[in-house]
Amino acid sequence: MPEFDKFWAPYSPDDAMPWNLRRVVHLHRRAGFAATWGEIKRDLKEGVTASVQRLLDGKAVIPPPPRERRKPRKPIDFVATANLLADSAIAANEPGRLKAWWVFRMFFGPDPLGEKLTLLWHDHFATGNSKVQDLGAMRKQNELLRKHARAPFADLLNAAVRDPALMIYLDAPANRKGHANENLARELMELFTLGIGHYSEADVKDAARALTGWTVNDGAFQNNTKAHDEGDK
Repeated sequence: MPEFDKFWAPYSPDDAMPWNLRRVVHLHRRAGFAATWGEIKRDLKEGVTASVQRLLDGKAVIPPPPRERRKPRKPIDFVATANLLADSAIAANEPGRLKAWWVFRMFFGPDPLGEKLTLLWHDHFATGNSKVQDLGAMRKQNELLRKHARAPFADLLNAAVRDPALMIYLDAPANRKGHANENLARELMELFTLGIGHYSEADVKDAARALTGWTVNDGAFQNNTKAHDEGDK
């Protein structure tokens, strides 16, 4: 509708909507997890185009300066530290520590927009370790969402529905020829794509049959053709 066009137009600072401190802070709160005072001052000075592009490129974070000591401390290797936190959590089988790994990524990672999108898709493709019972699979799912966070939705969806954690959570291994389990097919339509009212129960049943044979083997996706329903759908 024409009256709503203005709300979708690219933001261009003017007297009515200046690029000011409030809008810089708002940008970082919505596209990340807030920002340091140094990052806010930089973006306020350099303008909206440069600020938004840095977020899109995953380069919005200013690394903290090294502390002054007699023996200068080496800067934190973010990737190595994050991997150590995740590996330790999985080895100890402690879900709380794996959550701490992700919080560390949100607070100290170089790509706040990527982490915010990972959080968004984590909520969309909802999965819980309470049922999956495999922290390694939960970590891999988190990394898959991060990898495809900026991708076209079709790419993200195709990767997500083949993710072992999601498949286990939605009972895909139980879906086989002659014993269709509709859980994955129903959630694929109801939650992940179409929404209630845009498909029929017959669609769910046929989709479940189409997905028969999709299973998890040794922690990875596998298409078991012997369990696939080859009939017309």
